[in-house]
Amino acid sequence: MAYIQEDVKRRHQLHSDYQGDFNEDDDYEKEKKMRRTFVFPFTRFSIKGIVLWIIGLAGISFLVKLIVYSQKVNHCKRDNMRRLEDIHSERIEHLQSMCEKHGLYDSNNNVNRVELAELLVNNEHKLIIRPVQQIGSSFWKSILVILDGIYTDKSPFDIKNTATASSYSFVRLTDYPTEEANRMLREYTTVMFTRDPLSRIYSAYQDLFASINMRYWKTFGANIINLVREDAHERSKKCGHDVTFEEFIKYITDVRFEPYNEDAHWSPVVQQTHPCQIHYDVIGKVETFIDDIHYVLCKIGASNKVDIPEDSKERLYMAIEKTLRSQVGEDLEVHKCIPKKFIIDKLLKSIVDKGYVPAMPLINHAWSRGSIARLLKNVLYRVDDEVVKNSMERKLKEAYEGIPPYLLDKLKFVYEHDFELFGY
Repeated sequence: MAYIQEDVKRRHQLHSDYQGDFNEDDDYEKEKKMRRTFVFPFTRFSIKGIVLWIIGLAGISFLVKLIVYSQKVNHCKRDNMRRLEDIHSERIEHLQSMCEKHGLYDSNNNVNRVELAELLVNNEHKLIIRPVQQIGSSFWKSILVILDGIYTDKSPFDIKNTATASSYSFVRLTDYPTEEANRMLREYTTVMFTRDPLSRIYSAYQDLFASINMRYWKTFGANIINLVREDAHERSKKCGHDVTFEEFIKYITDVRFEPYNEDAHWSPVVQQTHPCQIHYDVIGKVETFIDDIHYVLCKIGASNKVDIPEDSKERLYMAIEKTLRSQVGEDLEVHKCIPKKFIIDKLLKSIVDKGYVPAMPLINHAWSRGSIARLLKNVLYRVDDEVVKNSMERKLKEAYEGIPPYLLDKLKFVYEHDFELFGY
């Protein structure tokens, strides 16, 4: 009970804090006051003073750039690279031993061309990467767009339109003759990323069903409800907008084995990447995502071409903003399934359930998504990094506590090779 009272008190405090900071009228009045009282600095200086002031600004700018550059270079320091090299060597050794243990090596090295087509190539830096859904695939595609020189900004987060990367015509390994492709696999740096299967499944549920995603609601969502739920409401069977986490797990453990029920967002990573047939030089993990990205960029000599925000909260806010932005175009279709006033609630609930921010108070439904994004940023920057991390872990744990043990056992069986081969 004391814990609940403390939590309520904390939420009220957060509510009063950021509601006060978010008052746009107050901000406007402050800005007008600043305009009235601001004295242009040049009026107090001689020409010599102005020149020195400009030189000073230039010096500060140079120092800032130097600091940022030095921080980037630190990622490629010999000691750091040696440490990461050891980590990735251990991952590869573990993978190879598990491939041997489970008899997953194929003497014919059979990987069909459909799967090889998912291996993306950057020739300039001799990089081959196999993006996997729910494991930073969009982020890596954005990096490839930057490395290919298609996008001028250096930050993958600055690619505002998520379709920019998804619609770009990437160079694929299957674009080359078999002999040439085999040579590239031997000589290029090959990279894949993986993730704790339980975390990946929960992430897929949140992104595809708990959030607003009409395409998945109407295809898989409606199918899941019709197959799994008894006495389902007609709107649910038609829209597929209210799939529960337990229903989703029942679906992927019982029904997913039919080819037409498969989807890259939840198919096992081993099944998609074929790590026992394809030799990967780098096996990155979501749990060490930023370190592993820097390791790859340093390894291929591209660390100066891509900027990754060092501030974890800045990265998290950019991800939240991208989530809100990617769902703007869904509104008209969504209204047929969910009353308009509940759309924002559903979006925010998904962000809270991911553990990104604390539980939110009531939101003004007339606010734009831009206003809500700013509010979320305000809240996010008030919360300690460790609190955010613990919140994400707690939300994941709570989600699985509601799943029956027999269903968890089935889930672990389906993803057995992902657990074993990648050390989860």
